[in-house]
Amino acid sequence: MIRKKGWLALALLVPLAGCASKGEQPRAEFREAEQAIEAAVGANGQEHAPMALREAREKLDQARNAAYDGEMDRARLLAIQAQTSAELALAQAETKRTEEVAQEAISGARTLRKELQSEEATR
Repeated sequence: MIRKKGWLALALLVPLAGCASKGEQPRAEFREAEQAIEAAVGANGQEHAPMALREAREKLDQARNAAYDGEMDRARLLAIQAQTSAELALAQAETKRTEEVAQEAISGARTLRKELQSEEATR
């Protein structure tokens, strides 16, 4: 009889444990991921880091779907992954822009050097 009561108690507790693990909606994580995606888009991530930006958007969509299904822990993890991918896209876009600015500076310096050499040759 004691065994039956133990199993009955366990059977009643298992569903409750599942509810407790779901937690609250990861609103802060969603917001942070959305802001990171917006920052990457603002840094021209669509052109310079399309794969990372696409992954960020896909992860955020998956996170929203998980939250809708009541899987809050999974939604939180996916939202964090979305934010990380968006931050990668931002870093890649900023790196590309920095490379472009550096290349422009090098090109300008070469042009200036040629002009100075040309002036010296005509003197």
